[in-house]
Amino acid sequence: MRLIEKLKPVISPVSGKRILKDVETGRNYRRVSGGVAWPYDIKPGAVAVLAEDIKPVRGTDHHRVEVVAEFLHEDHETLCREMANLQDMLQVEVWRTPLNHAGTRLVQMFNERRQRLRLPCLDLVSPPAMNGSRTFRDYDRLVDRRTRNIKTLHFGQSQAVLEYNILGRDDLGHKLEEFPPVAAVLYALAGLDLENAAAGFVQDNYFSGMTHSTGGY
Repeated sequence: MRLIEKLKPVISPVSGKRILKDVETGRNYRRVSGGVAWPYDIKPGAVAVLAEDIKPVRGTDHHRVEVVAEFLHEDHETLCREMANLQDMLQVEVWRTPLNHAGTRLVQMFNERRQRLRLPCLDLVSPPAMNGSRTFRDYDRLVDRRTRNIKTLHFGQSQAVLEYNILGRDDLGHKLEEFPPVAAVLYALAGLDLENAAAGFVQDNYFSGMTHSTGGY
């Protein structure tokens, strides 16, 4: 699923800040956030990109957020290639994913090959914790807050919403990584809702590809 083909960074004439413009529609976005969840058992891994509108939704302090790209695949290398493509086309600065997962090592190997070709690397950062925790139940509260009354999170036709709709409350006690499409979206959403918008992303728990050489709902 891909709702935006290309975003271009521009300077807002109103705020003087960097924003992102859809080159096809002219629509402006405040920022984007990417998440990746690796394959689990027989389930394919997932890559997701969320885009946040410029203006807050009326009656809330939230900006509209929508899933603008989603990609599923069982092969780590293929996931990394799609991340590299989306990083370039949608201006994704970092990918949020638990850094203690084995997939992190595979990204490092992918980056080493790209460095030899002088291509941009993938940067990973752990999704921010919610009250010190990164459980499915904790991150689900972010979704609940954005969908309970005034909807500010839109999943579109993503696989994430299809999977979310069949999950029960008991599933929130499972590890989030067991549900890759949902996990990728929640990692990205945490990046938007739990990190300082002005800072863009935090530097703690950060893995840079250059360190080794440098709702719809």
